[in-house]
Amino acid sequence: MKSLGQKHKVCSNSFYTFYRIILAVVFLSFLDGFTTQALTQGVPDKKARQRARVDSLMKIKQSLSSVERKMPRFLRIIKRMKDEKAGEEGNTIGLSKKYSVGGFRVDDSGRIEVNVVPMEWTFSDTSQIVQQIRKVGGSIMEIEKPSEPAGGSIWSWIPYEAIEELARLPRLRNFGPGRPVIHSQ
Repeated sequence: MKSLGQKHKVCSNSFYTFYRIILAVVFLSFLDGFTTQALTQGVPDKKARQRARVDSLMKIKQSLSSVERKMPRFLRIIKRMKDEKAGEEGNTIGLSKKYSVGGFRVDDSGRIEVNVVPMEWTFSDTSQIVQQIRKVGGSIMEIEKPSEPAGGSIWSWIPYEAIEELARLPRLRNFGPGRPVIHSQ
C-alpha cells in the first residue's frame, strides 16, 4: 500500500501534467486567434476583392469617350508615335520595324493598318467612310463585302495622327487593327 506522501506526490504530478496541458491548449488557442486576426485584418474576402476590381474597371470604362472605347488598343501605339514624333525630321527611318508590334502594322510613312467595319453595309455608309479615309491621307487596300449582315471590312492604311478623327465617325461598328503581324526570323 502506498503511503499518504506517495499518493500526494502522484496526485501532484498528475495535477501538474493536467495543468500543463490546459495551459498549452489555452496558449495555442490564443496564438491561433491572434494569427488568424493578424492574417485576415485588412484583407477582404475573395468576392469583395472581385467586386472592387470590377467596380474600378467600370469606372475606367465610364471615363472613356466613345472614341476611346472604339479604339482602346490604338491609344498606346498612337501616344508612343506622337511622343516620339514618328514621321517627322530625324525619325523617319525604320518606322515599320520600330512600331509594328502587338498586332499593329505600321508602314514607313507612319500609317497604321486598320480594319474599319461600317455600322450597316450600305453604299452610302461605305462610300462616306472611304471618302473620309482618303481625305485624311489614308489609302484603301481592300473592301471585303459582307457574307453575312454584320460582316464586311474596309482594310486601309491610315496616318496615325488621323486615327482618332476617323474613330469619331458615327457610322462605325468596329475600328480595329489590321491583319496580324508576322515577323520572320
